[in-house]
Amino acid sequence: MSPTAEDRNPDLRELQIWANYLESAHFLRNMLERRMLERASLSLGDYQVLLALSEAEKHTLRSAALADLVDWERSRLSHHLGRMEKRGLLKRSQSKEAARGVDVTITADGLASFRIANADHLHAIKELFVNAFSAEQIQQAGEVSETLIGHLEEAEEAEIAAAEAAAAAKPSRVAEAAQAAAAIAAMPVIFEPLEDLSTAATPSS
Repeated sequence: MSPTAEDRNPDLRELQIWANYLESAHFLRNMLERRMLERASLSLGDYQVLLALSEAEKHTLRSAALADLVDWERSRLSHHLGRMEKRGLLKRSQSKEAARGVDVTITADGLASFRIANADHLHAIKELFVNAFSAEQIQQAGEVSETLIGHLEEAEEAEIAAAEAAAAAKPSRVAEAAQAAAAIAAMPVIFEPLEDLSTAATPSS
């Protein structure tokens, strides 16, 4: 039986398109990052954090909410926030709403740096990305990216559902221990109990 379009390996043309996509995305990101560092002394990671804070109410977010917005692990975000705080771009404080929560607030210097970086960043996106395509190609690129995002979201949901089903089907350690104990209790006695050694050692009269 010949493979279907869904389960066959990518052909050479498809592999070339995939390689071009990865190379162009990497190339574009590096150029955007280099320009931002040169012109605003910010990394793209700094920019992501400052963007989220600049759009938040009172320019403040709980660290957990910020981690979700920038899609980073909390440990990674915590280290990055520490470096940004030392540079005066933001400040962290104990949350008034949660005893163990931390609020992150953009500072005046951070907001000023973000505004400079944002203007240059938007100009760079226009120059390096938008200007590379015709209006029709931009429309097609939007449709392709939306299709890809939708496909990836469906794949991720399927993986999560499969993992949850597997976890639910696997017995817990407590259940496994109970099953093992029950199995041992149900085993037939193979050896009779030994006589008391002291009795066995006493010579018969």
